[in-house]
Formats: sequence, structure tokens, C-alpha cells
Amino acid sequence: MPRSLFLLFAIAAFALLLTGCWDRKELNELGITSSAGVDWADDKWIITYQVIVPSGMWSGSSGSSISASQATVHVFTSEGRTIREAAIRSSVEVPRPLYFSHTDTLIIGRSAAEHGLTDIVELYLRSVESRETVLMAVTEERASDALKLFVPLERLPGDALSKIMMKEALNAGFYPIVRMFDFAQSLYSESRAIAVPEINLKNKKDAKSRKDLASIDTFKHTYSDSKLRITGQSVFKDGRRIGHLDLRESYGVSWLSDKIKRSIVAVPCPSGSPPNAFSSFRVDFAKTKVKPLKEKDGYRMLVEVKARGELMESECRLDLTKNEAVRQLRESFEQEIEQIMDDGWDAVKRVKADLPGFADKIYRQYPKDWKKMKIAWEDELVKLKVEPKVRISVIRIGLAQKPLKLHRSNAKG
Repeated sequence: MPRSLFLLFAIAAFALLLTGCWDRKELNELGITSSAGVDWADDKWIITYQVIVPSGMWSGSSGSSISASQATVHVFTSEGRTIREAAIRSSVEVPRPLYFSHTDTLIIGRSAAEHGLTDIVELYLRSVESRETVLMAVTEERASDALKLFVPLERLPGDALSKIMMKEALNAGFYPIVRMFDFAQSLYSESRAIAVPEINLKNKKDAKSRKDLASIDTFKHTYSDSKLRITGQSVFKDGRRIGHLDLRESYGVSWLSDKIKRSIVAVPCPSGSPPNAFSSFRVDFAKTKVKPLKEKDGYRMLVEVKARGELMESECRLDLTKNEAVRQLRESFEQEIEQIMDDGWDAVKRVKADLPGFADKIYRQYPKDWKKMKIAWEDELVKLKVEPKVRISVIRIGLAQKPLKLHRSNAKG
């Protein structure tokens, strides 16, 4: 046999011996986390994990998707002087090594948020197991308490919270989602600010309501007074929580920041319509462009918004077959969005955090000027003149030309 052919066979034989996943991890040997929480107390990090219980997710031959008699997650907590130390101490309680690649959400307690999250960001950027795409949320509660609460309709609470945040951001835009990558990126941006959704317990009347929600059985209960919901946004600057935005303020910042994908805008009807009558416009597309303009006494930020969508409902006493009526409604929607943006800008000035990222816009267009402004950007930020300009295209008004209430009143007359 030729020497070259012999070597070829030898290499092939060795390759067959080396095949396989030498560093494989069997699923039945791992503790897969669906969500994690971080608290800060007594100069220590407190880490809470939701670990999936495989037997709780088992699908039987009868077609039932879960075992109703067993929880789908096990929640436990460990603490340490560093986050990694807290994580390794989990080994004294959990028999399996924790696996973080399927973690959907990271809940931050208020104490940890106010202490600062730079250590957490650094951990996620260094670790090969943790995903930078994990969704972040802040809670007024302790994160450990929030992770112990079940969310109706879903058996994995962490997965349910991520679905709530993603669905809201896609369909309404009040509270845009923030991933760990986005938070890390904000630390290196010129603005150094970001807003993270807050998830809190609604109708928290007493300890009993918390106990009821923690032990709710979706097979036996149809309603609970206490619910986890998005209640606002926590404002972070340099990785530390410094303030709060309510729904309308957050919504305004979303429009200023080009984070609206779809939404609904409601406006009161003009005079001559029935009392408390409204019209609703569904935004199917929106695009925000920000252009900084240099002036003698500072900078003016021209915020141009183009949106299109359709009229979803109208109780106004208007004949929508007339172009003038459609124009009147369109202008009302434009003015409402501009007012929402003004409210968002007022909130930005109140917390002194550049959430729309105007600093990055000025830096790109006027880099030399930015070097002078950067030192006292907080003071320069509140001096900016922001001019929102909204242009809406109403592409559909529906089949109904007049509100049904108007038809009924005419029939009675």
C-alpha cells in the first residue's frame, strides 16, 4: 500500500475516534433557568433563580400539556459579595449545575437598581453562558418576591413576563423592551441614559393578596385581584436608577426615540359632536427622524414624525365622505401626538436624562461643538428647544360614514 494512502486511512481512523460532543451537557443533568432576579441588601448581591421542573412540564398520553399537581418552576435564592460568588453558592441547595442560555427575563429589585447595574452588565458581557438578549425589568418589590408569583395563562412565569413586555412594545409602544445589550450600549453612548420597564403588583392591598397570587391554580381559579403588570419605566443614568416615568411620559419618549411600531391614538371629537365622544386612529407605521439645528443661543432639535394607519372608530358628528372632515380628524391626531411628545420632553427635562439620545445626534453632526457641551450636558440638555412635527396619512376610514349614534338620533327625530 502506498505510504500516502496509508496516511490517509490513518487520519480517517483517528477522525472517527475523535467525533462526538466531548463537552456535551445532558439536559437531564442541568438546572435550566427561565428567569433570574437581582437584589442588593447589606452590601451583598442576592440572586434569585426560577429553575424549570421538567416533570411539571411533562405531557401525558391523555393530551394534557402539563401536570396540574406539580409546579413548573422551583424558585431559590443565594447571596454573595459578588454576583459570581452568589451564583456558585447555589450549589449548596441545587443538585444540578445552572444553565442560563434559556433565561428570558432578568428582574431587578429597586435596591439593586439604585445601587447600580454595572457589575451585572459586566458579568453578562464576560460570560459565554449568559445571553445579552435577555429582557430587563425593574420592580418596586424585591426581585425575589416578584419571581415567586405565577402569571395566569402561562406555566413559566419568566416566559410570561417576557411575552407581556414584547407584546406591549409591539402593539402599543408605551414601554419599549430593553435587552441587556441595549442597557450595555447605553453606558457607552454619549447620552449614557436609558429607561427600563417596571413590572409591579397591581392592587396590592395586603399580604393575603400576595399569597393568593403566589398560590393561584389556573385550573381552579378564573380571577385574581392582584396581578403583575407593567406600571411605568425606571430611568437609568450611568447604570444607576435616578427616576421614574409614567405611561404618558414614557409614551412621549417612545415617539421622540423612534420606538413606535404600532399603536392607538385617541382624541376628543370637535365641537358639535356628542359629549365625551372620541375617535381612535391605529398607527400601522411610524418613523421618527431627529435633526439638530445650530442657532446663536443653542440648539434646536427638529423631530419629524411620519405615520400612517387607519381610522378605527369615530363618534364624531362628521361626514367622513368629505375631505374636510377627514382633514380635521387627521390634524387632531397630529396635534395629540405632538402634545404627547411635548409631555415626554418635559419628563426628560425633569429627570435630566437624555432618553431620546439627542447627545448622539449632536455628536455626529457637530463633533467639535460636542466636546465643549459634553462636560455640562445636563445643563445644556434642558436648554434644548424641541420642535415636534407630525404628518399622518389616513389610508382607510372604514365603511361606516357616520357614527351609529348619529343614525339613531336622526331616526328618532
